[in-house]
Amino acid sequence: MTAAADFQENKEDEQVESIRQLEEWQGLRGINRVWEFDAPVETVFRAHTDPLWLARWLVPEGVELRFRRWDARTGGSWSYSVGAGGDDWTFYGSFHEVSEPWRIVQTVEAEADSHGPVLEVLDFLELPGGGCRLEAIAMFTSPAAREEVGGSDDDGGLARLTELLSELGAFSTPLPQ
Repeated sequence: MTAAADFQENKEDEQVESIRQLEEWQGLRGINRVWEFDAPVETVFRAHTDPLWLARWLVPEGVELRFRRWDARTGGSWSYSVGAGGDDWTFYGSFHEVSEPWRIVQTVEAEADSHGPVLEVLDFLELPGGGCRLEAIAMFTSPAAREEVGGSDDDGGLARLTELLSELGAFSTPLPQ
């Protein structure tokens, strides 16, 4: 059964999950992932651009996230460190396009990584009924770079994001300011 057919079958069930990974494609230099959330596009977008919201879901519990810079606008840049148990990792990048609430195009790079930047495109699409489909494409500088990062996706981050969206009562309350 295809991912789309499987999704449609499950969509008809009474107990539809609040997040569902629909498909994943891995090419030589890229990874494409698609998820659907039971939350409005604006809320899912804000969870990716507001540093207070981002800090609540991006890293696992027990890992500290320290923002050095965060300017989520076209032409802006960002940098943060994550750490636990004395080990720190620094990440940084540039926002090449921020079109609220529909698209983010950014580079992502780890300070200790020799593979170079990753170009990431996030498209936030409105679903019938008010949900959000997030299509994410990550393009790497080489197949080796993709391979190194490709298997390390933190699915726990998606669970934490879903939890945050649920806590916000995305469909029943206005966005917090």
